[in-house]
Amino acid sequence: MSGMFKIGGYVVIPSHGLGKLLNKVTQKIGEKEMEFLEIHFEQENMKMFVPFHKAKSSGIRTPITKDEIEKVYDILKEDSRGMRVIWSKRSREYNKKILTGDIYAIAEVIRDLFRNTNNPNRSYSERVIFEKALQRLVQEIAVVTNTNLADAEEKIIDVLSKYHETYQDTFEGEEGFTEEEFDEPEPLPQNL
Repeated sequence: MSGMFKIGGYVVIPSHGLGKLLNKVTQKIGEKEMEFLEIHFEQENMKMFVPFHKAKSSGIRTPITKDEIEKVYDILKEDSRGMRVIWSKRSREYNKKILTGDIYAIAEVIRDLFRNTNNPNRSYSERVIFEKALQRLVQEIAVVTNTNLADAEEKIIDVLSKYHETYQDTFEGEEGFTEEEFDEPEPLPQNL
């Protein structure tokens, strides 16, 4: 077994996120015996078998270290770099970043999409991309810091909230009137 992967430890698969390495198994395929890594994804309650000889080339990696978590938080604190292009192109870029499995790229996606989380008009695909990226980051930080998922997510949201404003639902008309000025309607004349 490679020194990189340990039975009972966690690994990150770019296409699926964090999983637990259950075993290294040998299976006969045709006339040839092959070794596979058996990985369990708790959130999806799914198992995957990855050919051992392709583990490194497929991008499987071990989780980040505690020291690297600070770099993740630093990325979350940076100014949002939302591209000024149409959403379909941005969504492709964000999905590509998530599928790299690179924790820093995933943190960038979360940072860039966080400001719009309270917007009731944001698209379904934006919500899905944000949640997918957040879930992956939360799982990895929870494992590395030995905390539960709720605490890891709370810490991430706290960091984001301190450095970024989220969408505020305010209305301002052309004449500069605010929403509050429209709360009380004028009474209608009685002699109509």
